[in-house]
Amino acid sequence: ALAFLQQQEEKITSTTADDCLSIHNFQIKTLLNMGRYSEAMELFDRTDELAKTYQWQKNNQFRSLLKARCLAGLGRDEEAMEAIPAWSDLVPEFYMDWVDASKLLLNNSSERNTWQLGRLIQKMLDHVSQVGAHRHTITLAVWHAKLALARGAVWTARRSLDVAYQHLPKLNKVRGADLLLDSLKLSIAQTNDNSSLPVAAD
Repeated sequence: ALAFLQQQEEKITSTTADDCLSIHNFQIKTLLNMGRYSEAMELFDRTDELAKTYQWQKNNQFRSLLKARCLAGLGRDEEAMEAIPAWSDLVPEFYMDWVDASKLLLNNSSERNTWQLGRLIQKMLDHVSQVGAHRHTITLAVWHAKLALARGAVWTARRSLDVAYQHLPKLNKVRGADLLLDSLKLSIAQTNDNSSLPVAAD
């Protein structure tokens, strides 16, 4: 990943402003995926003026999500909450980026794991499942199930697991997804649950 970032950096001097910003955005996202939040934030700030010259709604939304991830990763939750776009305004293309930012915020405060959040995740899960984004569906379903278990919504967790299993055979490469789902299945089975119906909030 570091070598690729360096390659992208070398390309910047010979690209247009639009391409240059796209490369910078990709660099920021790569740093975030590596957990290097300070460096990602520094690069975001350094490229902010360039981004302001390229006012395109999708780019602005993507940049806002990158900023929210940077801030949440640095523990600056209030600023992250201000930066993250409202879910109702979100372009479906950026659902997983919104999820990545929300995961960091939840790691910082489990109180954010509300049934309202679960409802939004279910809407995203329905979308990625319908469009055939199999890897995203499994990733989102697993997260949804884990959050549901933490809320005591075992029925919701089971339903999410079922969705994930439906998409498992459709993956080009499994890459451990089967083991992940089997582990989640075991966690659900070990949960003390006396009902087969969803809780009221879910």
